[in-house]
This record gives sequence, structure tokens and C-alpha cells, in this order.
Amino acid sequence: MLDWAQVPETEDEMSEIDNRRRLKLLARTAVKSTAKEGGAREGSEMSWVKRYFGYGPRHREVPASRLIHPSSPFAVFLSTMTGLLLMYTAIVTPITVAFFWKVEPCQKMSTMEFDIFVDSFFLVEIFITFFIGQTVQGKYVDNWREVVVLYSRGFLLFDLATSFPVSFVEAYVQSICQADGEPDFSPSSLRLVRVIKPLRLFKLVKVLKVCPCARPCLGKAAYLLTDLSRSANATFS
Repeated sequence: MLDWAQVPETEDEMSEIDNRRRLKLLARTAVKSTAKEGGAREGSEMSWVKRYFGYGPRHREVPASRLIHPSSPFAVFLSTMTGLLLMYTAIVTPITVAFFWKVEPCQKMSTMEFDIFVDSFFLVEIFITFFIGQTVQGKYVDNWREVVVLYSRGFLLFDLATSFPVSFVEAYVQSICQADGEPDFSPSSLRLVRVIKPLRLFKLVKVLKVCPCARPCLGKAAYLLTDLSRSANATFS
């Protein structure tokens, strides 16, 4: 039933109704244009910093992060390189201990240059870890101060102990040998420093915890390490 009380009677009332309709139409148009602009922003091309480091505001399914995201391509590459270099250490260390343990300090190791790269990589990794976000009890932490505290209370001392640059000491001994001919310390002192290198194998536990996908490859490396150790013991027994 038509309510005659709501029917406009004058031209002013008609114009007021038209103005209300225009305002509603403008509001709907503004909402639609805002939604389109937001969709255009979400569909815009991702910056290279966000793409490779995960740093920046949220972009589609990529979460926001104020530090390097642990799932970013850069962090995954860093973990992969760590696993590969640890596998190299797991293979080379028993060979070095078995066949080059009693060599003279001035005798250069054939792998010294690459060992310098490995030691440098692990030292740089410690520095970069201060700028990678961490997940603690299912909660992502990307506050730099909190990450520093968590890393300092967690794996920092472990990483420092297992990343001691033994090759730097060997390179220093080589420079003394080339300059003076004889080092100013006994061969046993250098062997004592080289004992630290096998401790690096304990970093494999950390890699397995952070990157479970590396378990098959590292398992094969552990099997090879055991086989090489048995061969070395059989040679010198």
C-alpha cells in the first residue's frame, strides 16, 4: 500500500531526493575506484628486495617482514650453501686428519685457498644471521633487537666455536715460512688449532633442524664419512 505521507509534494523535496541519489551514486563510484586501485597495487610488480630477501610490506601471499625472511630465496640459498660446505668439511676433514696430520707447518695444504673461502663464508653467515627473522613457538619475530637477543642466547656461541677460521692461521704460518723460512712455534701448536676443525661437523645438527629437506644428502655424507674413517683406520693399523 502506498504511503502518501512519503510522496514529495514540492519541487524542493524532489530536488533534495535527487541530490541524495547523486550522493549515493558518487559514494558507490568512489568505493569501486578505491577497490580497483587497491587491486592494482596488489597486482603490481614485486620489488627485487621483496622478491629475493622478503623484506618489506605484505605483497599478495608474501608476508610482511622488517628483516630478511627465513623463507626468502636468499635465506634458502644461504642454508643450502651452509649444508654443501659442511658436507665438504665432513669429507675433507677425516682425509686431512688421516694423511696430513703430521706434516710440517711450512708444508702448504692443497685445499688451503678453498678452506679460506669456507671459513670466510661461515664468519659472514654469523653476521647475516643477525638480520634474518626467526620463528619462535609458531610466532614470527622480525624485530631486530629481539632477533639479536634470541640469537645471542641461542646458537651464537655455538656458531662462533664451530666457525673458528683455522685456515687463516694456516695462511699466517705460510706467510711466516715464506718470509723467514721457519715458523716461531712448534708443529704441535698448529695441530692443536687444527683439532678445532672437526667440531664444525656439529653444525650439521643445526642444518638438519633448520632445513629438514637436507637430511637425505647429509645422511649420504655421514655414510661416506664413516666409510672414509674406516679406510683410514685400516690403512694405519
